Amino acid sequence: MVALVNEVQGLVTVERHLFSLVGVEAVSTPEDADWIPWQPSPQEPGFLYVESAGEDHDAQVILQMWDGEPARDASSWETAADLAVVVSGDSVQLATLTGGPAEMDDLSVDTGTYHLRACCRGRRAIADILSRDLSGSDDDSAADEWPEGVEVYLFQFWPRV
Repeated sequence: MVALVNEVQGLVTVERHLFSLVGVEAVSTPEDADWIPWQPSPQEPGFLYVESAGEDHDAQVILQMWDGEPARDASSWETAADLAVVVSGDSVQLATLTGGPAEMDDLSVDTGTYHLRACCRGRRAIADILSRDLSGSDDDSAADEWPEGVEVYLFQFWPRV
């Protein structure tokens, strides 16, 4: 039976639609999911960008390490994609675009090659919230609030065999 080995969760600040997974390099990526983690170039190894549907907000992120392939939970996620990655250190970390590491624990991971399932929900909701703020809502208090946890990401790692 497949078991969850480790899990960390928290918030990461999304800036200019981006945050990153640090300590991870893509081996393969699916072409049908435009938001999934992607590597900017071979000259910038060691991290993958994740493209959010919202420009500036805090996204909820769950990082999980499994000992085998976890069951898919399609009912909880709007979209999901699987890719192959290499972890180059002993942990996976989240980082903001300009502000450094996210204020959450790193996911302990052995160096090696892994499957990564990236799941997301709340993409349309965060885009709608932020577009209302930009269009000048009648509710001034809404524009003063920094959206938090509307968009949620799940990154599940398990060893490639």
